Amino acid sequence: MTMGRQRTINDAEFWRSPKIADRTQEDKATLLYALTSPYSNIVGVYSIVPRIAAAEMGWTADQLLVILKRLESLKLVQYDEATSFVWVRNWWDHNSAKMAVATTLRAKTYAQIDEVPEQWRVEFLRDFLMRLPAGESNNSGSELSLRDLVAADMEGRGHTVSIPYRYRTDRVSIGYQHPIDRATGNTTNTLNSNFTPNNYNADLPLDYPRLEISVQRQLATIVGRLPTEMRQDVLDEIAAKIQCGTIRSPIKLAQHFANNPSSFVISEGLAIRNARVQRRAAKGELENQEQIRNNELANIDAQLCNMSEEQFERMHSHLPPNALQQLRDRWARLRTKGSI
Repeated sequence: MTMGRQRTINDAEFWRSPKIADRTQEDKATLLYALTSPYSNIVGVYSIVPRIAAAEMGWTADQLLVILKRLESLKLVQYDEATSFVWVRNWWDHNSAKMAVATTLRAKTYAQIDEVPEQWRVEFLRDFLMRLPAGESNNSGSELSLRDLVAADMEGRGHTVSIPYRYRTDRVSIGYQHPIDRATGNTTNTLNSNFTPNNYNADLPLDYPRLEISVQRQLATIVGRLPTEMRQDVLDEIAAKIQCGTIRSPIKLAQHFANNPSSFVISEGLAIRNARVQRRAAKGELENQEQIRNNELANIDAQLCNMSEEQFERMHSHLPPNALQQLRDRWARLRTKGSI
């Protein structure tokens, strides 16, 4: 008899996460299944048999694929139909990356990383490595931290590592965890530790946690002492700790990071940062759709203005009565406006 594996779900991170709270019951059930699936492995990227996975949830394969695609659009999972591989994007919110590279599991974890679909591997490794400790010994007798050691191992296995680590010979060591190590004008995806195009934009206003005005002003003064690209991440980390009730004084924590910027690594604040990125992307998409709609209406209006009554009837007589009447009213208003 095969004994089932035990999977632990961080209840607050799952049920109260801004990324998940507003999702449908089907979305939540599918994501929960992805986190606890019998197909799952150590790293959260694994292949499934859609028909069987759907049956285990009481659905058809087509129903499951629709939901997976929806979760993919929300960046909660990635799904590759060609290989049936699933990447559970919030896997490390519920599983320990540090334990995954413990001595007893490291070889198996590395082998599973080798199997991650190539189109996902750079982004997967960036997220995975940032979950590993960067400031403590790896207990292997090497001077490398655990993050540095795994990053070096990944490059040794032929994988692209897109975050700098301290002991690479082709980089300058910088103590701060968020260095901008790209040359001016460089638009490649080789990024520093937590710096991505989605989480920092100097042109966007900072999002502050909800605090009393006097406290927020103090916080703004302290945050102003931080490196520009670090400010929003610190605010997100403070906001997350306030939500979880794990912080007494946001001012003291901000002062600590301002005095010791190299000690900062965003962790709890990742969910808030990702939710903001998704909101901005959704807002941008709505604005884009609205612009497209306005352009289409302007084009229709221009055509209507130049139509004779005979042309109008010939081109639109096939429309349903209600739609035809609405368009005729619009045409009449445009002609009246044009004659004034």
